[in-house]
Amino acid sequence: RNAAGIYCRLTYDGYNGWRLQANASSYDGFDDTGAAQALGLYLGEDPKDTAERLTIVDDGGVLKVTAANHDTYVTIDYTDSFQMRFYSATGALMSNVSDVSFTGATSSEASDEFFTIKGNLLDGEAVYGGGERFDVVNKRGTSFVLYTSDGWNSTATTYVAVPLFVTSRGAGIFMNRYERIVADFGAASSDEWVLTLDNDLMDCYFYATGAMSDALLGYTELSGHSGLPEEWAQGEMICRYSPDLATFEDRSEYRTNYTSYTQIPNYTSYYVQGTNGSSTIRSAIGSEYSNYTYDYTILYESPATSSPNVIYYLNEETGTYDKTGAKGNPAGDGVKTIVTNLINAGMKPHSMLMEPWGWSSVSSNAEKAADLKETVEWLENLGIKTMLYMGVASISSNMSGYKSEYQVWANLTYEDGTIDRIYKLPRTSGNGTNPDVGTSSTQQFLDITNPEAVDWYMNFIWDQLIDIGIDGIKIDFCETMPNEGWLYDQSTGQNFYFEYDWYDDSVFEDDDVHHAYSTYFISLFYNNMNKMKAEKGIPDGFVVLSRGGGIGSQRNPYLWEGDQVRSFEKIEDQLIALINTGISGIPFMTYDMAGYAYSSRSGSFTMSVETESAIFARAIEYTAFTSNIQTHGDVRHAYQMTEETQEIYREFCDLHEELLPYIQKYSKVACDTGMPVVRHMVLQYQDDANVYDLETQYMFGDAILVAPIVSANQTSKDVYLPAGSWLNLLTGETVAGGQTVTVSADLGQIPVFMNTDCSAEDRALLATVFNGETWQAISGVTLNIETVAD
Repeated sequence: RNAAGIYCRLTYDGYNGWRLQANASSYDGFDDTGAAQALGLYLGEDPKDTAERLTIVDDGGVLKVTAANHDTYVTIDYTDSFQMRFYSATGALMSNVSDVSFTGATSSEASDEFFTIKGNLLDGEAVYGGGERFDVVNKRGTSFVLYTSDGWNSTATTYVAVPLFVTSRGAGIFMNRYERIVADFGAASSDEWVLTLDNDLMDCYFYATGAMSDALLGYTELSGHSGLPEEWAQGEMICRYSPDLATFEDRSEYRTNYTSYTQIPNYTSYYVQGTNGSSTIRSAIGSEYSNYTYDYTILYESPATSSPNVIYYLNEETGTYDKTGAKGNPAGDGVKTIVTNLINAGMKPHSMLMEPWGWSSVSSNAEKAADLKETVEWLENLGIKTMLYMGVASISSNMSGYKSEYQVWANLTYEDGTIDRIYKLPRTSGNGTNPDVGTSSTQQFLDITNPEAVDWYMNFIWDQLIDIGIDGIKIDFCETMPNEGWLYDQSTGQNFYFEYDWYDDSVFEDDDVHHAYSTYFISLFYNNMNKMKAEKGIPDGFVVLSRGGGIGSQRNPYLWEGDQVRSFEKIEDQLIALINTGISGIPFMTYDMAGYAYSSRSGSFTMSVETESAIFARAIEYTAFTSNIQTHGDVRHAYQMTEETQEIYREFCDLHEELLPYIQKYSKVACDTGMPVVRHMVLQYQDDANVYDLETQYMFGDAILVAPIVSANQTSKDVYLPAGSWLNLLTGETVAGGQTVTVSADLGQIPVFMNTDCSAEDRALLATVFNGETWQAISGVTLNIETVAD
């Protein structure tokens, strides 16, 4: 118990980690279940008994604590001021805790209970981690909030919050709680780190071996290893994006053809829906048009002054009006049109993600089920896997077998004592705060604490979709579920307490629902889908892409980075976020390559094809050197780019396929150890301070250094090479490390180096790629990697 009266418990919990817990109320309040352990228990895993016997020596006010089977140790100064220091086996100070304090609740309308833990930073020490962040990689000198939100294009928010931090000293800190955390690494005080947790219990792991890789392994062992991605999921994923169509409106040929066109003036709230000329217009129309007779062969469009839901353009070849994307952009073609165009352009993908499809009603609609099965078979015959899309744990009353008790309910208790029971839950805001009711959209969720609900959802609804042939899904909006607490209802002007009415209220705590619910669901869903396919004897596992998550989300490959605009600045941000997640214990992250939407998010063609093609080309260049390629959004497809960029896309997709054996090798390493495929340089060159702040170059596995060009009109790049010998794969020149070199790379080229000291296995894998015709076409040089000296 420290001087502030805080009860603490120190254990050595295996996995290379010392575990420090704190309790503001009593020593008896400690248990062994933190966020990582609770996730495992929910998934039916046996808890691991890892605590080890300690040796404690009291040296006049300072305790030295050593685990019996390990050489790291801790000293605790329990005299005038609390001080805890963590040392490596060599006696090097890895990290320390200088203060643990608690602030109690000060308001009935907010959760103001929080723990603060502090320690010291060394001069020049770099800090990494925290999950997916788009701002910087080295967190030294920054302060930020770990709380997921749908931040749309923001560098200040995150879709994936993981409170794991590693330092260039070789230390690691992991806060084993799902609640909101504020992290400060030298922003308020240059030589101090501070973590503030919204809870009255603290659970923190310290990794003190001196190797950053041990912190990644420790976190992964504790919270779960990633599943190995299916090889097809490491290829090209193409998404059909057309959110103006929420049903199978354009089934069959996935193209709605109209013979004429008109516009209703001053008419903004409607959309067109139909099948090959037989359309239905749904609207909230004013009295001025209440007697208007609709002609179902005519296309209607809202005025140019509004942001239209649907726009059609004249197809000069057919003389018909064809649908574009939701905001007038060119991505609205149907599945068969997109796939046919890709194949004709020599860009055949590995998988097709159909967004949106009304899959939730397939169980109760034979026609939709038949349409979906026909499309899946059409894709299968082409050798293309099929994926669908949904909001996290989405549930609706049109699902066959639905019961109201299958969804999450909540009670709203107002200050006047009245109680409302709701199932359409308000979403958290884009800045990550709990919503004000009346100003936020709502969502329905599956009650995953109800075994009957889970069984129905997995073994009835999704059993049918597995039988149809669905291979994977993209899960959206994992950052929207609010925490319990006091909220405000703008419609009534009243405060109310928002409280969940779970089937089993022991699963979640008040302040951890926001992060824990989506992580639990995605992990459960991934496990069940793969088990179901295995039981049915279906080859290849099930693939889940999820947007958003927290502790343990790495169990599911992949996560994806959320919504970014199409610009050079944002493809750089995507790269930064990719590197950040890798060093935060998430080895498999993907993203909407080159961006999800144009910057204005309204109107059509807000970017010229030439500008967009240049961004797209630079994006595919480095995405080929990641663990998969995924395109998505209300933007042009690859076959709509300039001829030059189309050729670049074909070449780098071919290169990526040739790299798949190498990618698979390091994917297996990632699953076993937590070491990502895409690595910040510091993970391999921890003692080289020159790599600490690098953000746009990275290691791809052990052997390849990749240095993308992510700026407009740039055709060269300064690349730092650590000590050793490096083969410039663009020129064939061998270069000594320990220096910065300037590499020229025209559009369609990317600076890439191979470490000549790499393993013989890696050299053999890479020789088949870089000695080949694809790389020769990209680089313009002929290589013979086998001749590079050992």
